[in-house]
Amino acid sequence: MTTTVTSRELNQNSSRVQRKAEKEPVIITKRGKPNLVMLSFEEYQQTFNKKETLLDAIGNHEASFIDFEPTREPMIIARPAEFE
Repeated sequence: MTTTVTSRELNQNSSRVQRKAEKEPVIITKRGKPNLVMLSFEEYQQTFNKKETLLDAIGNHEASFIDFEPTREPMIIARPAEFE
């Protein structure tokens, strides 16, 4: 669950918003549109410091046997310009 506050609310009640952000992400709006997200440092680390493979990200750990070899484009050979 997330909480949404305006930038004005953040300025007027920053400690309350910070306490809320320690428990769950807080979306901060500016002129009615989402602008920023405040979250605890622990949640930030869990979200952005993950080192996972593409297979981990898509959740298919049994697909590691798949061979992938992209097709190669033919080499482009430069030719001198011909003028008539």
